[in-house]
Amino acid sequence: MSIATSVVVHPSRILSLSLVGMGLLLLMTATLLVSFPPDDSDLVFRQLLILLCAAAAITSFLYAARYRKIFFIDISGNGVIHLRQTDQVAIPESVQFNSTHQDRGELVQLQRDTTLWSMLLLLRFQSANGYVRSVIVLPDSLNEASFRKLHTACHWIAGKNPDTTM
Repeated sequence: MSIATSVVVHPSRILSLSLVGMGLLLLMTATLLVSFPPDDSDLVFRQLLILLCAAAAITSFLYAARYRKIFFIDISGNGVIHLRQTDQVAIPESVQFNSTHQDRGELVQLQRDTTLWSMLLLLRFQSANGYVRSVIVLPDSLNEASFRKLHTACHWIAGKNPDTTM
């Protein structure tokens, strides 16, 4: 059995909708806190809570906009990982993932704090220059067969790497 696989990880709609929904709930909470009748004893606490909710909502909206990149992950048969990202939101279906040597992306290693669950892969990669990049993979980010192949390959790499504890 070979773990070699090349996948294209699209932005997750589930993640984007969850982040936007959480932001809306936080804004609604802040609005409800503003509408409470004033009470001098907990005014400072309420104002801090309103600011915290508003800041968390803005952060949630920014993260929803931030995770709109496409990642190309190429894993060779011996566990070498190449990662490439684009700033495009979508690529045409007719474009195939080309894993030629000149555009395979940068060589990365799977980190110890990678999370591999059956319905969520939180992949943390470190490049040779020390830069760590996180890739969130939910089942709607790619087709079912590709998700299963990526999940299996990452588990195999985690099992072979003595530095990885999962």
